[in-house]
Amino acid sequence: MLSGVIFFTIACTAVGLRTSGNPFLEAAKLTSLAQSSALQAHNLALYQRVAGSHAVFSAKSELAQSALNAASAAQAALVSKKLAIKTLEKQLKEAEGVLQAEMAQYEQLQEIAEIFLKAAEDSQKQVETLNGIIDTFKNITVKNDTVDVSDEHIISFGSGFH
Repeated sequence: MLSGVIFFTIACTAVGLRTSGNPFLEAAKLTSLAQSSALQAHNLALYQRVAGSHAVFSAKSELAQSALNAASAAQAALVSKKLAIKTLEKQLKEAEGVLQAEMAQYEQLQEIAEIFLKAAEDSQKQVETLNGIIDTFKNITVKNDTVDVSDEHIISFGSGFH
């Protein structure tokens, strides 16, 4: 037991404790100090776990908030894109309507142009026919003038014999 007391005294001196000579009192102090240190170490470990948990919670909370903000921004962008698509679809429908109207008008104008072209061709044929008739009348008139002159010549020639 003496060797334990000597060891205890040497350990106390190494730690910086003064020994009063009563090894049991000193052992009780050291035990109390050890328990207090162990409790402090336990509390510090607990505080570290709590602080770590709090830090993890804060980090997760910040990440969740960032994800929520990103999701909100994505949702707003999606709504904006859907609105843009609806607007473009409406404009496309209106443009298709205008195109259909323009195509119908083009077809009508093409039909009218074909009618005018046919009328112009018919008019050209009528002009050619009228020119032919005029030429025929001119020829008939020239022949009639020749016949009239011949008849007068015959009449005047015949009157000289009377």
